[in-house]
Amino acid sequence: MKALPVIRPLLPLLSLLSLTAASAEGRQQPSSQLDFLGGDWTLSGPSGEAAGTSHIVVQLPGAMIYEERRAEGGQLPVWFVNSESAGGWSQLFPSPSGALREFRPSSKPGEWPLVLGTDVRLADGSPARFRLTLTRRSDDESRRVLEMSGDSGAHWRPVFDFTYKRVKGR
Repeated sequence: MKALPVIRPLLPLLSLLSLTAASAEGRQQPSSQLDFLGGDWTLSGPSGEAAGTSHIVVQLPGAMIYEERRAEGGQLPVWFVNSESAGGWSQLFPSPSGALREFRPSSKPGEWPLVLGTDVRLADGSPARFRLTLTRRSDDESRRVLEMSGDSGAHWRPVFDFTYKRVKGR
């Protein structure tokens, strides 16, 4: 019982530390910010029309996510990788040549929307810049917009605009 008087002056500090820890747990850490994507999704276009489906697996929490997307008449494997060298989440997917194309982060780690992109040469040799914007609306809905520019980012045109909605009950 003699220890109680020593602890009593520390109670405000302990309460503050407890609140700080609880607050930190509630904040999304950059490394795990995409883990909510795990699951099955329906995709819709900008007007709400059905556009496809997606199955997403968190292969390594906070580090590696695999997506199998079926949309626009085809199937596309996509990986999200939390890359030390890129300084955050990157997206990998097969390019038309069969090599993996990487969209590197241009937004700050942990910042929403998550913006990724890259400069490439198209099949005809012309330069193009791509920008993917992923917006998290909730744990059960997100939006992905892929845009392309042929003039170094002065003008953008949409490639796709998908809203992902979680399939409930699976």
